[in-house]
Parts: sequence; C-alpha cells; structure tokens
Amino acid sequence: MSARHAKRGSYESSDDEDEEDSTRKWCFCDDVSHGEMIRCDNSNCTLRWFHFPCIGITEAPKGKWYCPRCQVTKKLKLKPK
Repeated sequence: MSARHAKRGSYESSDDEDEEDSTRKWCFCDDVSHGEMIRCDNSNCTLRWFHFPCIGITEAPKGKWYCPRCQVTKKLKLKPK
C-alpha cells in the first residue's frame, strides 16, 4: 500500500497530523478511521483522509489524488482573472 492509500490503522508516519488516533474524525462523513482510506495530496486539506465508499471509489487511483473540495479550490485558483 502507498503512503497515501492505506487502512489507517496500518499507516505509519512521523507527520503529527497523520498519527493514528482512534477517536479522530475524518472524511466528509465525520467518522473515525475504518476500512480502506485515501489521503488527499493537498497538504492544506482540512479533512486529509477519506473512506473509499464516501468518495465513490473501490481502488486507489494512480498518481496524485485531490478530494472533491480541493479539486474545486484548485480550479477556482486556476481561473484567469
């Protein structure tokens, strides 16, 4: 499993934001870690980790992945002024 795709309990990181915490809430559903999850590649993402079913995927996409919120934010920043 990659560092951004994991079962949260098996993911190890030195990053304080990503340390395992069984009570921390993640994802749009505001639920604890369970099952397969993916981390948004935007380091400023407020939710960080998402459950596969909540975002409608069954396997991790290849390459960088941004959550729906960050995708919208990225598009808004790219619009010409």
